[in-house]
Amino acid sequence: MNVKTYCLIALAMLALDWALGAAHARGMAPLWPFAALNFPFGLPFVWLESHWVGVRYSIGGRTVSELWSFGLFFFAVLGQAGMYYFLFRWWRARRRKTSAA
Repeated sequence: MNVKTYCLIALAMLALDWALGAAHARGMAPLWPFAALNFPFGLPFVWLESHWVGVRYSIGGRTVSELWSFGLFFFAVLGQAGMYYFLFRWWRARRRKTSAA
């Protein structure tokens, strides 16, 4: 595993996801672009964000800590970066195989 490449992908994902989240929080963008970019790892985060009630998260009448939101956000970023990293390696290996033939 090339840690440099993974970290670069993770940083790019973090910046893009943070921008999408900030745009959603300000009412400038819906949440579905985040879900599309981070499928399937972003779905728990999108589910939690759909339970935002004014100043807190409320699931079944119970208040949920914002730490869950941060945890699910970073799970989505790191998991999705891992998936994109392995897709990149697969694509690169396939491209090399095709060009060598």
